[in-house]
Amino acid sequence: MNDDIPYCYCLVRADLSHAQQIVQSAHSCLEAGKQFAHAGETHLVALRVKNEQRLMRAAMELHAAGVKYAFFFEPDGNVGYTAIATEMIVGDKRRIFEKYPLI
Repeated sequence: MNDDIPYCYCLVRADLSHAQQIVQSAHSCLEAGKQFAHAGETHLVALRVKNEQRLMRAAMELHAAGVKYAFFFEPDGNVGYTAIATEMIVGDKRRIFEKYPLI
């Protein structure tokens, strides 16, 4: 694990279509970019959670671990919360994401 390079983690709901997963991930990354501006090199890791309930649980775990994140709420079609993108993460803090599968 490279401890020096910052990573942004995006968690998106797997119960959305693949097209929606891409769009919702992008929305959350844009929100994170606004909140956690970072000028240097960053890697993006796209992960999935089962549904909105699991996304909310992930948010609680991130909060408890002191990881800042940006939620995206899709207002169209009563979709709800769809994705989370984190602040830049380095070092051992990245281990919290090991349990989530890649998209």
